[in-house]
Amino acid sequence: MNLLKTITDGVSKNSPMILVSLAAGGVIGTTVMAVKATPKAVQIIDEAKKLADEHSISLAKRDYVKMCRKVYLPTAIMGAATIACMVGSHNIQTRRTAAVATLYSIAEASLDAYQEKVTKTLGATKEQKIRDEISQDRLDSDPVHDNQIIITGKGDALCYDSLSGRYFKSDAEKIRQAVNELNRRMMTEMTIELNDLYWAIGLEAVKLGSEVGWNIDDCMIEVEFSSGLTPDKEPCLVVNYPNLPFQMW
Repeated sequence: MNLLKTITDGVSKNSPMILVSLAAGGVIGTTVMAVKATPKAVQIIDEAKKLADEHSISLAKRDYVKMCRKVYLPTAIMGAATIACMVGSHNIQTRRTAAVATLYSIAEASLDAYQEKVTKTLGATKEQKIRDEISQDRLDSDPVHDNQIIITGKGDALCYDSLSGRYFKSDAEKIRQAVNELNRRMMTEMTIELNDLYWAIGLEAVKLGSEVGWNIDDCMIEVEFSSGLTPDKEPCLVVNYPNLPFQMW
């Protein structure tokens, strides 16, 4: 029973990939079957034409189609099954993406409520201290090295991006200016990718940055700053995102 459940769970978890693999095999199979069926269909048509000429009978195109229907029926079934696998994989992936988006919204709402309650209970000063301590933990676990610091030409303060884990030189005001400009752009463009923000603050794009971002219907871009110290006791500004980017496509 446990083995059966393991197999069932594995199939369910990997069903989109399984369906894509079946669809890929179906495309090849459909092509092969069509190639093999064609000579048989040509032979049937030639024999039908010969008999029609002998008996002075005129055949329409639909007559030839009816004659060859059985020959191409397996190919048609294979093609239909291939399309079904493609559609099924797409539908499963769409449902999973929607489910992740829903869970993300719930988690984000819970986090916002938690942060608001912490601020009310402890006060803004203590809440900021907690965020600073969390940022310090991030800096300690990912210490800076000189060859890791990206020079953006947009400031001299050492900064740390909490999403991509990159150290760079900038300053809080220029980062805020970039965020404000992108939020203005969002009013007309509707969506802003994470990479748009990185380019605006002088960082290179990342692979995930073209897939996640913000849109005007859900939330604007927002940054919060906390601070910490590097192992060399250099102050470092940590850039946090209260409204995390979400999957856009």
